[in-house]
Amino acid sequence: MARCKRRRKDDDDTGEPRKAARNNQTKSAVTTRGAARRSLSDAAFLTTELVENVLSFLPMRDLLLDQRVCRKWANTITGSKQLQQALYFAPAKPQISWRYDHVECTLSRMSPAAPAKRGPKVHVYNSAHLNPLLFRSDEDPCGILIRAAVNGLEVFKFLRRPSTKYPEASWKKMLLAQPPLKSVEGTFDIKGQCEPWSGRPGRGAFARKIEEVEVVEWDGVRVWDVMKRIVAAETSVGRIKWSRQWMRTTGTLFPTNEELQMTDGELAALGQDSS
Repeated sequence: MARCKRRRKDDDDTGEPRKAARNNQTKSAVTTRGAARRSLSDAAFLTTELVENVLSFLPMRDLLLDQRVCRKWANTITGSKQLQQALYFAPAKPQISWRYDHVECTLSRMSPAAPAKRGPKVHVYNSAHLNPLLFRSDEDPCGILIRAAVNGLEVFKFLRRPSTKYPEASWKKMLLAQPPLKSVEGTFDIKGQCEPWSGRPGRGAFARKIEEVEVVEWDGVRVWDVMKRIVAAETSVGRIKWSRQWMRTTGTLFPTNEELQMTDGELAALGQDSS
């Protein structure tokens, strides 16, 4: 009996509890080393500057959605001036200007900081990019760079009607273009339930009213500046026929990537061909 008690005591002193304690210490050490490695990797690869640089290569739609990935990415995107400009939330400065001479029919690029001789036959335009999530250039010939320079305006339209269901929607704070447009004029075909057309009875067509809107914002026209006027017109008159809406702006050109890569000689030839 005494021998059994002594053996049980020896097992308690040197058996399973001691092994369990050693295992717990080993696991704790492994966990500590793993946490240290993760903290070092986070410190090396999740710095704000590196995350910002990687995110800057993403398309605009992906960048907008990546704010939902984690708090680190969301804080980086909202706190970065470069990424906010890429999302059309913060205004950017013009990088290129265009000079068109109506006498010589020549189009050339220039620095916005360079002094330009203006006159009745010489016009200088800013270079901008439309918000690709919401707008596109119209297929009208004025959408071509040289035609836009000759006519002094660019024509564009909404890709689709933005949903106004959510008051906090992020698109409302977006700029129409980058660098920002200072003024926009729009014409919207509104289908109001007025007198039916006499020429085509029974087709359910109604007389249309053309609503003209002009928006001027010196700090840059944002999407909601335009949409709130459209919503007000729809409330009072009727739904807009979105296939027949367009907007225009003066003093700004929307060049394509191919046109931006043209040399001065190619631009001069482009102007001569259009004359």
